[in-house]
Amino acid sequence: RLEELSGLQQKYACLAESPLQSHITEDEISKGLLKFKNFFCSIEDFSIENLIGKGGFSEVYKGVHKQTSKVVAIKKLTMTRIDQTLYGCILREIEIFTKLNHFAILPFIGLSEKPPFIIVSEYIPGGNLFDRLSSKTKPLTPTKKTIIALGIALGMQHMHDKGFIHRDLKTLNVLLTADDYPQICDFGISREVSDTMTGNIGTPNWMAPEVIECKPYGTKADVFSYGIMLWEMLTCQKPYRGLKN
Repeated sequence: RLEELSGLQQKYACLAESPLQSHITEDEISKGLLKFKNFFCSIEDFSIENLIGKGGFSEVYKGVHKQTSKVVAIKKLTMTRIDQTLYGCILREIEIFTKLNHFAILPFIGLSEKPPFIIVSEYIPGGNLFDRLSSKTKPLTPTKKTIIALGIALGMQHMHDKGFIHRDLKTLNVLLTADDYPQICDFGISREVSDTMTGNIGTPNWMAPEVIECKPYGTKADVFSYGIMLWEMLTCQKPYRGLKN
């Protein structure tokens, strides 16, 4: 279900920020990943269990690390040809992922430098916040919602303190542990904060007005998205539901 959390219509929306370029070779990809060599692993290190999500660029599997028995989520890239722009987006996602270390952010485990290219993170069993807010069988108590809200705020602050902006904060991108603690995930369109951010990036229901209008924006756009999430937790409704355009 991790790919469902991605908001596939927005996944790697950075492709719209620059023109498509020529495809690159597997050797070029491997060389570009050398900066992350401390995180290298291989798909052979894991026992693959079931498919839990599928998108235009990847498939996500539940797996187990053979040496430690740790349960993980394995995102396997399925594209046979990758252009330089998409590859740049993937590199940026991995770089941000490796620099974040916080209890409310999905822990990164590793990646492969050779085909099949994989990105490995911890497996979080509690589903996503969006689904849990409408669950009749596992409702969240007010106390749990308060703890979740605080955790998301602290995770967002950690990202901002590191100089990054998420750009797609929403309840679909918050996973819940077995004890219902939050884990912010999906950094596919995250980036370093700069003065040149004006693109229409994110998921419309959670986007700040300045982002929708393609005006300059900063980390406050994430804070607006967080406010929408607080409204969701209060009302248990989808924001702007029924709005077509």
